[in-house]
Amino acid sequence: MSGLDAAAMVLAEDNTEMNVRQIAEAAIARGYWAPDGATPSATIASAIIREIRSKGEQSRFLKVGKGLFCATNVTND
Repeated sequence: MSGLDAAAMVLAEDNTEMNVRQIAEAAIARGYWAPDGATPSATIASAIIREIRSKGEQSRFLKVGKGLFCATNVTND
């Protein structure tokens, strides 16, 4: 599973806003994602921002504050 898909699962399951460090740590702890880079939270942050920019209202993510994201009710299967 990609880090982006893992982030979407974590946010949807927890149904709360989280910062990227919390998202990355939860995805790794739950076994959804095994990052190969040195900065997993930066990887998650850039991927979430890219999806928000490219998909707009169809994004699985919503930025709710500085560095804070939550899940939308949109699924991108």
